[in-house]
Amino acid sequence: MKRNRAILYSLIFLTFILLPQFGIIFKGEDEREKFQNRALQQLPEINIESLLSASYGKGLNEYIWDHLPLRTNFLQADHWIDYHIFNDSPVLDKVIIGRNDWLFFYPAVMEWPQRNSQQVEKIIALAQKATAVQKKTGKEIIIIPSPSKASIYPEFLPDYHQNAYRQNVAPFHDRLDMAAPDTKSLLLLWKPFHNEKERLLKNQQNGTSTPDRTRYLFRPRDRHFSWETSLVQTKKIIDRISPELWKENLFGRYFTVYQSQRSEMGERFMKISLPEPYLTFLEDTYMEELSITRIVYPVAMTNRFQETFSVDKNPFIEPLAKKVVVIHDSFFDQSRFLLAPYFKESIFMHWLVFKNFPVFMNAIRKADILILQSVEDRWQVRYERLERILTELEKTV
Repeated sequence: MKRNRAILYSLIFLTFILLPQFGIIFKGEDEREKFQNRALQQLPEINIESLLSASYGKGLNEYIWDHLPLRTNFLQADHWIDYHIFNDSPVLDKVIIGRNDWLFFYPAVMEWPQRNSQQVEKIIALAQKATAVQKKTGKEIIIIPSPSKASIYPEFLPDYHQNAYRQNVAPFHDRLDMAAPDTKSLLLLWKPFHNEKERLLKNQQNGTSTPDRTRYLFRPRDRHFSWETSLVQTKKIIDRISPELWKENLFGRYFTVYQSQRSEMGERFMKISLPEPYLTFLEDTYMEELSITRIVYPVAMTNRFQETFSVDKNPFIEPLAKKVVVIHDSFFDQSRFLLAPYFKESIFMHWLVFKNFPVFMNAIRKADILILQSVEDRWQVRYERLERILTELEKTV
């Protein structure tokens, strides 16, 4: 009897150890790695040193827990319970649950303001240098710190986070506002965004809002710009370059009514399905009717692309005969399409293309207009790159 029980326990233990391997074979490891946005623990190597130091046992323990059968399902269930039952964020270091179930990206609320607001003088110094480079080279340079969600809707943050955010961000915004008149290259957007926000609220209060129109510039459960937000950003860019060029009602025909989709914050960070309404952009129809051609070039040494939009003969706009180059992050994704019809040629590259610096600078040197955009909470990682870009441009004079 004891022998049978020992065999049963051994079989249970072996099943416990081996089941994760079958999960890897049949389910795939990528899904589980993406669930927590990290690489899972690999099976540790056996050697004398690891056995003597006990590091093998620690690594084996972490490996087993990372590869337990149905691990992802249990974590999803745990996240669902945290959010729906206890109204807590299951990923406290990534997502803040605000008022009315609004979700905010934690680093953009609590980490960036304390760090970046202390370095505002660096942004101003770089903007001043960009203004000087513009005079020397003849290139129009526009630096855009795109507003984050919390900058436009701090009232939906919990009280503690709201107070901390306002305290740290207000000096940052105020200092840039003071510097903007003397640094012609800066394009600050939080005031235009707040004006648009007030306009939408007034429309709602006056009963002019309709179910298929947005009430907010950000989706409550999204982190990035929506199409409506990108319209505000793009209009201000065109107003800076050539105010009479903007066509107010150009884009509406290419948006479908709101459709419910999985929200970015819920899906990407919390791994919970939290659908919310989005606009759908009719890309193919838009490109065809506005005579826009897009060519995508893979950039060696990176996993990114260089996108070139060209306009032959636009039936709605007389595009500027200038080449605009935009270095951007994901907060400019929609604006690529909205900006393209206003120029004969426009080139878009993500900041990560910087890894291939020759390709990066080759496009920039050919630009008549250079736009350098980054969401405000990411500028602390752009300083050195922006400094190098401006230094290289000075050499071309």
